[in-house]
Amino acid sequence: MIDPSSACDNVGMAQRFADRFFVEHTGELIVSAYPASGWVSNEQYLEYVRGCKRLIDEHGPFRGWLISAPKEGPTTQQRKLFADEQGAKLKDFRRVVILTDSIVVRGMLSAIRWLADTETKTKGFGPNDAAKALSWLHEEAQFELETALKIYQTLKALAVAQAVESGARSALPPPPR
Repeated sequence: MIDPSSACDNVGMAQRFADRFFVEHTGELIVSAYPASGWVSNEQYLEYVRGCKRLIDEHGPFRGWLISAPKEGPTTQQRKLFADEQGAKLKDFRRVVILTDSIVVRGMLSAIRWLADTETKTKGFGPNDAAKALSWLHEEAQFELETALKIYQTLKALAVAQAVESGARSALPPPPR
């Protein structure tokens, strides 16, 4: 098993949800890493969403959220779960970024914003544009850029290591989107 606390020395304490999602915060920013590969069940996704909600309740309000989702994102049903569980909380965020290779995943962020009925600004960036994405988030949220970049890199590495550890791809086919 990966130990998030040892991987996050000098950054903080990454939280792990559903054994596949990693989340940390700094200042007014949440950084989360979606699994690097494999199918995510609704139950796993709901555990992640509820874990983020607890984090927001305990340490918020937050004004920015950076999400790393390398190749895949939530299904249609999972986007609805997110909006139902987080819709009210999402309205506190001024900006949300998704870092992904997938144009489809970038579009999912707009769908979540629409479902949650929020004016939160959203933007998609490539996974190598984390510094640019964090600068955009920093315009509306207070946090240390260098710390946030280190957290992003650590969580992304944890997600990749978890995928390798679990055998990379799930044998289950992905659900229809």
